[in-house]
Amino acid sequence: MALLGLGVWLFSALYYSLLMTYAYRVSKKVRVAYLRAILSQEIGWFDSNNPQELSARVSKETQAIEAALGEKFGDVLRSTGLVLSGFGIAFSRGWAFSLALLVLFPFITASGALLSSSLV
Repeated sequence: MALLGLGVWLFSALYYSLLMTYAYRVSKKVRVAYLRAILSQEIGWFDSNNPQELSARVSKETQAIEAALGEKFGDVLRSTGLVLSGFGIAFSRGWAFSLALLVLFPFITASGALLSSSLV
């Protein structure tokens, strides 16, 4: 059991580090593309847009992209994997009880969604 826990821990660390590397690389490409798009604008465009706030806007947007592709996407994948593996283990242990709980799963999910929306 300890080896299984160690394997899960190592895989999770590798998984999150790869996701963070991927998110950083994508945000870097977005920053470069954004800079190229800004530099290709005509001079009149800079009269209507404040040049001092452009860097703050780029930074804010790329940080949002990095957070979405890194931690949040990783959490969605991890949660999906946990649900599917939980179903697999439950059905292998006792299919009748698992089938009864599977019928209740949409109601549990809906109540969780309502609870999380009320917290926001």
